[in-house]
Amino acid sequence: MTDPLTLHVIGGRKLGGAERFYVRLANALAANNLPVMAGVVEGGEIDAALSATIPRIYVPQIGVWDLWSRWLLGRAIRQHRPAVVLTYMG
Repeated sequence: MTDPLTLHVIGGRKLGGAERFYVRLANALAANNLPVMAGVVEGGEIDAALSATIPRIYVPQIGVWDLWSRWLLGRAIRQHRPAVVLTYMG
């Protein structure tokens, strides 16, 4: 049996408390060779704090009506078929 892929998605660019938890969890999963992907805003502090070994899906996440981000995430979910998608902070 293989370990399930988890996709962790968070909006924003800066590191606060929830964002630090997100980074610690994703990095710990990757460090233990568990399949993990990150959905983040490209070039932000969160992106920089993640392990280079974690595959990213870059999503602008500019608000509730951001249909482009929704489409990008949907496409990534269809392509990679994660067992679990976790969203943080909206």
